[in-house]
Amino acid sequence: MPSKKPKVMIYIDQEKLDYLREWAEKEHRSVNNLITMLLDEMITNHQQSSSIGMKKPTEVMEITSDDLDAAALLQLLASGKRPTDGEVLVVANESGIDEEELLKLRERLFPQRKKTGNGAT
Repeated sequence: MPSKKPKVMIYIDQEKLDYLREWAEKEHRSVNNLITMLLDEMITNHQQSSSIGMKKPTEVMEITSDDLDAAALLQLLASGKRPTDGEVLVVANESGIDEEELLKLRERLFPQRKKTGNGAT
């Protein structure tokens, strides 16, 4: 049955598409599912930082997937920004660092509160 969700078309470089295909294959996902997951994480991250009035420190540069590496991850951690799963996975893939260890490190530094059924955290 066709999805009733709106469709969005994007234009990306072939190199980025190839990278996404390899990444999605490693995670046993489709490229569309991977992109949707990353987008969901980025939106949630933005909503969380915006809803509590957090401002980006002026000394912290905006980090994109093009320049995300171990140093950029450390910069995110030092700025107090909780890296998304996608950001951690990019760094793990690019640096050869075990992704589970990086995720554990992120959780130790930025534990997420569990949501209860009544909406309280």
